[in-house]
Amino acid sequence: MSEIKGTNYFNNNSFLNKKNKRDKYPLNHKGTKRDKPIVKLIGTDGNVFSIIGKVAKGLKDKGLDTEARDFRTLAMEQSSYGDVLSLASEYVEIR
Repeated sequence: MSEIKGTNYFNNNSFLNKKNKRDKYPLNHKGTKRDKPIVKLIGTDGNVFSIIGKVAKGLKDKGLDTEARDFRTLAMEQSSYGDVLSLASEYVEIR
């Protein structure tokens, strides 16, 4: 591995030391992870913007306003419909 100024280059990169941005369900007061909100997408309008709206609404309904905003921001950065669905499944349980 390359060395920069006597330290290991890979151990000092901030991208390796950052907390995973998608860890949206921190521990609750009991020390267990929160459950994902359930969002019904099957049998509804398949428009990607409709999906983004339904997932964000499902998060907001459970009081996860910050996560809803983060989801919308990340969803708009995705390059395909499948990527948005994959991202949605990280935030909510799709039914």
